[in-house]
Amino acid sequence: TPLSGDPGAGTGPVARNQLEESERDAIVAALKRTNNNRREAAVQLGIARSTLFDKMKKYGLGDGDEE
Repeated sequence: TPLSGDPGAGTGPVARNQLEESERDAIVAALKRTNNNRREAAVQLGIARSTLFDKMKKYGLGDGDEE
């Protein structure tokens, strides 16, 4: 547990899954806000378009291919 005093605690598979779920949720929200305008969603998220496409593919969101 994070309170165990172990500096690596909380960075295992559960924390990683929570981070990925939060990241996926942020991408979905940005795409909704921008009516699926991936260029604008990437700007709002502060990431490159290519990074957004990679993450969309990773999370099974749309085709994840560049237009």
